[in-house]
Amino acid sequence: MQWNFGEIIIYINGLISPGGGSSSTTRTTTIKNMVNAAFNEIAMSFSIEALKAPDFFLQTVDDFDDGTIAMLEGKNTGTLTDAPNYEMFGRKIRINAEGDYYLVKDVNVATKLITFDRPYLGDDDATATLTIFENLYNLPYDLAWVKSVYNFDGDWQPLEEENWDEIESWDPNLDDTGTVDKFAQVGERRLREPITGTVATTAGTTASLVYSTNFLLDDDDYYNDWIWVNTTRGKTSRIVDFVGATQYATLEEDITGQVAGDTGYLVSQRPQITFYRRPTAAKNVKVKYFKKHPILINNYDIPIIPDGFLQYIAFSVLEKYYGKDPLATKYSQLKMGQEVFLKSRYSKKPSKRQKEGRRSIGGKLITIAVQEQ
Repeated sequence: MQWNFGEIIIYINGLISPGGGSSSTTRTTTIKNMVNAAFNEIAMSFSIEALKAPDFFLQTVDDFDDGTIAMLEGKNTGTLTDAPNYEMFGRKIRINAEGDYYLVKDVNVATKLITFDRPYLGDDDATATLTIFENLYNLPYDLAWVKSVYNFDGDWQPLEEENWDEIESWDPNLDDTGTVDKFAQVGERRLREPITGTVATTAGTTASLVYSTNFLLDDDDYYNDWIWVNTTRGKTSRIVDFVGATQYATLEEDITGQVAGDTGYLVSQRPQITFYRRPTAAKNVKVKYFKKHPILINNYDIPIIPDGFLQYIAFSVLEKYYGKDPLATKYSQLKMGQEVFLKSRYSKKPSKRQKEGRRSIGGKLITIAVQEQ
């Protein structure tokens, strides 16, 4: 039998109050949050078939070093001779092959003006050389952990995973370029684009936003996996398809009550990867990964993990619920026992990050018997 979210909550409430006592709204909300956290823990720890995702392909980008840039010492802007594009927003720029680099905070395509994250420290130069480059790349929004990464450079070559701090210590100036042979996951990148216009269509599975005042880029699929935040309705929905020519963004879920004139903004929060050495040209990179477990919200939502994990989820929640109480120790032991048992059925080779201490495995199989108050 496949348990749903509501039944899982009832089961865990029963372990907290074996006599059948009532559960407060606050406690139920706390347990729901803990259950969803446990699902993410499972996604990071077990090789479950249902969480395997199709291969993800990303493409590195070419360095941009066309023309020159006019720079003034102490100013945080520079003017290019060759037209930039909006995709340069968020990348890095190096001036006159100097050791330091700056982050591109804004791009004005019309005036060719680029704004940096801090004032320029070099000397005035009306014809400075430049290199705009990227070393961080977005991974799938639903990524839990990376299984392997391959670089297409004449042949598929597996890349070795390293610690991010280690890679930074090798190449602090991001100027060690060439064949990529290592990678590191580097947390998440969050971008927010303010919306000055309004929704141009009525409620439904598609929303059309006016390009001149909303979408800053018209490349197909650029905004896929971004979140449309409708501030008028106080609701959100993920963009699953963006068509640049028509400015239509197809939403994953309807926003109830959305009508023409609603306002909001776009936000992107994606895990990222960095490479060593830094690629200077477009290369195909294949990422094999496992995805996060979807967040359960409604009581009838069905988890996509096997039923065998029910006890693990329960003990994981109770271990945290009881804090320093002696019961927490008992449930921690029970959870470790379940983990050892489940590892024998759902195993994966731990990554270097996990070997370094992110997650440990221990304990022995313990028979599950009496529930205590």
